[in-house]
Amino acid sequence: MQIHGIHLKNFLSFEAFSWEDIDSHLTVIVGPNGVGKTNLFHAVRVVRDVLRPGSTQAAATLSAARRGTEGEMISIALDVQFTSAWEQELLCAFFATVLCNQQSIQETMTSVFQRGVDANGLRRFDAWVQEQVRPEHLSWLMSGRLVATLVGQWGWQCCYEALPGRPVFRADVTRGETLVGHAEHRPQTTTQNWGSLFAAWRTSLSEHERGQLDSNLTGASPEGEFPLPDLSCLPAWVSSQL
Repeated sequence: MQIHGIHLKNFLSFEAFSWEDIDSHLTVIVGPNGVGKTNLFHAVRVVRDVLRPGSTQAAATLSAARRGTEGEMISIALDVQFTSAWEQELLCAFFATVLCNQQSIQETMTSVFQRGVDANGLRRFDAWVQEQVRPEHLSWLMSGRLVATLVGQWGWQCCYEALPGRPVFRADVTRGETLVGHAEHRPQTTTQNWGSLFAAWRTSLSEHERGQLDSNLTGASPEGEFPLPDLSCLPAWVSSQL
């Protein structure tokens, strides 16, 4: 992972600080004593600790000396790019797992057909998604902004979201609860443009593609092919919850 930007608010010596376009090869931080050079490294450590489960969360909270009043929010944002193969594969596995969430698929299909889906259809769909979701298909997910915030008694919260000016997505990585984004309404599809990741994808399909997907999942076409998702522009239609 490479860090390309750091943005701080009410953190240690920084009331407001933004450093963009950090060189990915060599960066030297120079300044007199007391200007906050070390605090930049503290900020990165806090984000690391917040993402770790268990007792390190409390340690991260204590390490962040607050500026101003207790009601003011501390915010640490890191503009990052996931460059190593294992990081990219992990993001792909996360996305595939969300899309193949069995409960979401069951709820979506039951609301349409008033009956469950075929077990073999679910297995085939899961295997098919695992094959289709590759790093080159999810380039929009490989760069983003990790944002850790601390507000009063709620403790640290962390999300991974799109960089400003990019197609919108947002994932709650504190508890792994949500993946949300902006779903553009398409008159040629059904009116619902929100819901689970699976429901949002199904809504984005053409009538023929939805029929193809439904036939495979319900067992009407036990050997049929699934419609291919256009994952390169996913944020244009995703608006989802795990």
